[in-house]
Amino acid sequence: MQGTPISLLKEPLLCKKLRWQGQAANVKQQILKNFAVALYVLPQIIPHCLLFLYPILHIFDNQVLNHLT
Repeated sequence: MQGTPISLLKEPLLCKKLRWQGQAANVKQQILKNFAVALYVLPQIIPHCLLFLYPILHIFDNQVLNHLT
C-alpha cells in the first residue's frame, strides 16, 4: 500500500460514482419515458372512461335531482 499511487486508490471510487450517476440517469430517463407515454395514452383513454361512466353518473344525477325536488 505504501508504494501505491493515490490516483489508483481513488479510481475505484470514481468508477463507482460514475456508474451510480449512469444508473441514476437511466432511472430518470425511464421515468421521463413513462411520463411521456402516460401523457400520450391518457387523453386517448379518458373519453372511453367517460363514455362508460356517463350513464352511471346520469342515473345517479337524476336520482339525486328527484330526491332534492
